[in-house]
Amino acid sequence: MVGAQKDYSSYNDVWIDPEAFCHILEIYQFPAMFKTADLLDAFTDFSEKGVEIHLVDRTHALAVFSCKSAALHALSLKHPLIRVRRLSNGTKKSKGKALKLAELLQPVNMRMHLDNAVTKTQHS
Repeated sequence: MVGAQKDYSSYNDVWIDPEAFCHILEIYQFPAMFKTADLLDAFTDFSEKGVEIHLVDRTHALAVFSCKSAALHALSLKHPLIRVRRLSNGTKKSKGKALKLAELLQPVNMRMHLDNAVTKTQHS
């Protein structure tokens, strides 16, 4: 019997190395009206050590922390409008964005240090 074939590609999971992305969490189930600033406000306890937010879609985002321990600590965030989970448990779309932006999603402090070194080199 020849018929239309179902596309199962959307059911495939995207594999990411949990250790390489251990400093990144997926923020999910937040109101679509939330902006990046609203998400950053939820993580004010981590702003000193460094946290960046990268929107994936209207209700999912990536939170990039300075290190694995900061990300693990952020998993305990209690917020009435935001859920947080490890990226390895995140959606296919969030994992895909993390893979596409892997160079930009290095731990926040590490990237700042590298950016400063590049800036100093360029100005010499």
